[in-house]
Amino acid sequence: MEREILASIGDNKYKVDLGSMTKSSFESIFESNNDIEEFDIWMEIENDDDLEKLKRLFNEKGANVKKLTWANWSKYTLSTADLSAMINCLPQLKFVQFSSWHTELTGEVAVESLELANLCCVDINECGNFIFDFLSAALPDNKLKCLKVKGVSEVDAKFSTFIKKQQTLKQLEICNGDFNTLDSLKDLKLESLRCILIERKDETDSQRTFLTELIKSQTELKSLDLLNDMDYSFCFVDDSVFAEICALSQLESLLINVDEISVDGIKSISNLTSLKNVEFKTNRDRALPVFQEFSSLKNTTLENLVLRLWSFDIPAETYTALGANYENLKSLRITLGTRHKISFFVGAFTNLESLSIKFGEANNPVEFSNVFDGDEDVKNSNLKKLRLDFWGSEMVDSNKFFKFLEIFENLESLEIKTKLPFCTEFVNQLAEKLNTIKVLKLVSFAISNDEVFGAEICDAFKQLRSKLRYANLTFLNLQQHDFGQELGEGEQGVSRAFTFDPFVEALKGVYTAKEYGFANIRIHNNLILTAGDEE
Repeated sequence: MEREILASIGDNKYKVDLGSMTKSSFESIFESNNDIEEFDIWMEIENDDDLEKLKRLFNEKGANVKKLTWANWSKYTLSTADLSAMINCLPQLKFVQFSSWHTELTGEVAVESLELANLCCVDINECGNFIFDFLSAALPDNKLKCLKVKGVSEVDAKFSTFIKKQQTLKQLEICNGDFNTLDSLKDLKLESLRCILIERKDETDSQRTFLTELIKSQTELKSLDLLNDMDYSFCFVDDSVFAEICALSQLESLLINVDEISVDGIKSISNLTSLKNVEFKTNRDRALPVFQEFSSLKNTTLENLVLRLWSFDIPAETYTALGANYENLKSLRITLGTRHKISFFVGAFTNLESLSIKFGEANNPVEFSNVFDGDEDVKNSNLKKLRLDFWGSEMVDSNKFFKFLEIFENLESLEIKTKLPFCTEFVNQLAEKLNTIKVLKLVSFAISNDEVFGAEICDAFKQLRSKLRYANLTFLNLQQHDFGQELGEGEQGVSRAFTFDPFVEALKGVYTAKEYGFANIRIHNNLILTAGDEE
């Protein structure tokens, strides 16, 4: 089955999702009268005919496009004149991403050839640095508010030249950097900075100096993100860097790795009197005293806290202190290695409106048997959103789970990621609980090959469907001969479509699945959508 080429993005708006240009799929774009606001192009231009098709697409369907994502890994040589002319067919364009552009453009770039009154953000991802030459010449000076750069080779003089022409930037995301680019960056007046440094052998000191000087120059920063998502990435934020961060008087959002910050160093965070959002990450047990010190600091501004702890757990008394000292905390997202009772967090953070807990992978599912235990008299009227992720382990006792839900009097959103017991009794109980839950989002229903969709389970789903606003259900180990009926082979001969007659009858929708063993069903407004559709 061919990937859907015209996809809904809500409110009668659509995007062109172009990965190939078979005649039938491409012509369907022009047969539609839908309002297209996004072009998502991820295909290889192989010849002049492909280029002419793209020109037609931009020219005839680009009038209302606000977002362009263009991945171009082909060796076909594109001229700067053609590229400028195509992009100029998108007069409403606000955001453009160039991804995987490695073949040099040909021809001289016409100065200020891009006539885009609304363009405010450019994202350059895994491209050759020649893309900066094109943008430096084609874009008018001081046009952009936002720039994102990742995986660009030799980010040096060409990058600096481009930055110097875009001094209106307020939001910047960069991966790596050195002193050759520092001067151009120091002149910016940024409000948001995301800087990801990848450790280079024998250069960590100069990289840390670069980071320190960059932070010192950005006195108007409101958001700073220095997190590298690699699990064991080098930490550039030590006490000296952290001290410079804590001198940013307007900072409201901070995301950092705390592996190299000391107990005394973390105290500087009290200087950030406007801080509302914090995300801490660590991979080292020695960071525990740092979190204990952080929890003891009185704070009245912090509203959202994320703790990504992969190798150890914070003791219960530290969380208790955190709840007492951060009294205005509204959202808490944590990763746990041991099995604290969830009701403990509900009691420790009484003002929370959103709680998200990701439990570390359990060697034995029985380890989860006590997480739903708690005082039956405990009630919570503030929590509106609850998300629990058991890393694919099975939730052992569903009765405890439903008893646990009675704690929450005003819960609006529930998301569970686990292997739930998929049976008629469970679905009926779940439907009953929806009388008090306004929004339900369930993730990762694990369906084994011997599961039977009989009349009883379908009736239960009909009851559930009448109360369901949105759900994302994942089916594991899906095999075409064990479930449903094959409808036909896709144009590329790779994927097939399936129906599950009793299930589809129960939920009144159409389901398509990938053939390689798993699939997602996304239900919105009581309709089953194809895997990967937007909510």
